[in-house]
Amino acid sequence: MDRFNKVFMGIRNLMPEIAMHHLVSTIRPGRFTKSLIKRPAKNMDELRNRATKFMQIEEHIDCHRSHQYQGANKGKEKEKDRSNRPTPGGSDRFRENQGP
Repeated sequence: MDRFNKVFMGIRNLMPEIAMHHLVSTIRPGRFTKSLIKRPAKNMDELRNRATKFMQIEEHIDCHRSHQYQGANKGKEKEKDRSNRPTPGGSDRFRENQGP
């Protein structure tokens, strides 16, 4: 959006409708694009506000996913630690001396 805004501001007498049309046609397909196609923005301010909201949603989802991924890795590390421990009733090397 920042790059688009710089280009948009650099073109003199550009009609906002044309700028919005080109923005919608050039962004990657996704939820934001579908949202704009279903309910087109009325002006550039609304378009910027909606884009900001979608970016915040995506950042929140990415952050949440990274926390889940880190938590899943911690669980796997604990499982590895447990699997390296000797098991009761396993090899004779690891049995405690139980006496006569």
